[in-house]
Amino acid sequence: MALQTGLFKFTGQLDNVIGYRRNGKYFLRSAPEKVRQNAATKRAACDFGIASSKGKLLRHALRPYLDMRYDSTLVNRVNKLFIQAGRAHFPNLQGFHFNRHTGLEKLFTLPPVFMDNGTLHIPAQELLPQGKATQIELRLVAARIDFTTHRVLHTDVSTAIIALHEDEPFNGMAMNVPIAGEGTLLVVLQYRSYTICNDYLSYSGDRRYMAADIIHVQLPAAKTVTREGARHPSVARFVSPAGLLPADRHPGRKPGRRHLPRIIIRRKE
Repeated sequence: MALQTGLFKFTGQLDNVIGYRRNGKYFLRSAPEKVRQNAATKRAACDFGIASSKGKLLRHALRPYLDMRYDSTLVNRVNKLFIQAGRAHFPNLQGFHFNRHTGLEKLFTLPPVFMDNGTLHIPAQELLPQGKATQIELRLVAARIDFTTHRVLHTDVSTAIIALHEDEPFNGMAMNVPIAGEGTLLVVLQYRSYTICNDYLSYSGDRRYMAADIIHVQLPAAKTVTREGARHPSVARFVSPAGLLPADRHPGRKPGRRHLPRIIIRRKE
């Protein structure tokens, strides 16, 4: 591993040299002459590609609506959660910190509560001192994502400003975002502190006083699909939210009557 010190830095492969970026610095390494893969390494590479694609979709759905400082570890932290969850499962993103240095638990003495109707309740409390900050901006972002078709269905944003006064306590507040729709629902609450400068709000770049956490995750409801050509329409198969087939069904086998369970109805004489 060698550090790139030239004026023009690059990433990717150039002849037998590979350039890459890590923690804001550019490095070089030699490309292998031959890559040997077995079944396990091919499967791991495929799993990594699927996880990276899902992580990229999540970042593109939420990152444009968040005003956080650049974090070089965000990509790897998101991808790691999807890799650990596996193809057939969704990772536990509840409480994920977009700012790895500070979470909402360090900024609120009583945590906000998000309801199933799309309302965020922030209890009355004494807000922690934020240096010289005089205002707090709260931004609630709700995004619907279809990870099966790799689409961001829609995103809604709600913003509120809280004025900090030493002689006036914070009595709590509520924020709302529409959450109806299909796909996976991800709700993020962003917290940033401001100060007034020349009658304008000046954003504080101190990462100790900013946070953006995933506070709510709602997976899509499972669907029940009736087999084509089935004699009994009540016989159905269960389709997971990820769109995967049941483990006992071979992908190449077509549904037919011989694969359905026999149902015998005896009439009482």
